[in-house]
Amino acid sequence: MTPEGWNQIFANAGALAQVALGGDGAIRSVAPDAVAVAYPAYRSMSYGVGPRKNTEGAVYLSLQSNWVNLGFYRGTSLVDPERLLEGTGKALRHVKLTAWPEEDKALRDLINAAFDERRKAVKA
Repeated sequence: MTPEGWNQIFANAGALAQVALGGDGAIRSVAPDAVAVAYPAYRSMSYGVGPRKNTEGAVYLSLQSNWVNLGFYRGTSLVDPERLLEGTGKALRHVKLTAWPEEDKALRDLINAAFDERRKAVKA
């Protein structure tokens, strides 16, 4: 079952909806207690230890024209041995996905690390 607001973002995304579903499944398997919040105006779903994106958000799925970003709100603080993370912002990093990889351990490890970081930061 997809999170509330999912269809507003991904219903007409074609093949990219499957990429996002892969991401949603990975996020929910790593963090089954994740709180998902839809941001249709930004074409993104935020997942965190609570509903507040700026303080409790860990990861997000963002629909782009030709890919889905699996984003990390505090990506600069994550250990990324596979060097998957892209971006130049002060904190945000993302992985551009045109398909959800069959072997996704490195992505799941990043997701897990992002949730661990937020749990510790907000004592959730």
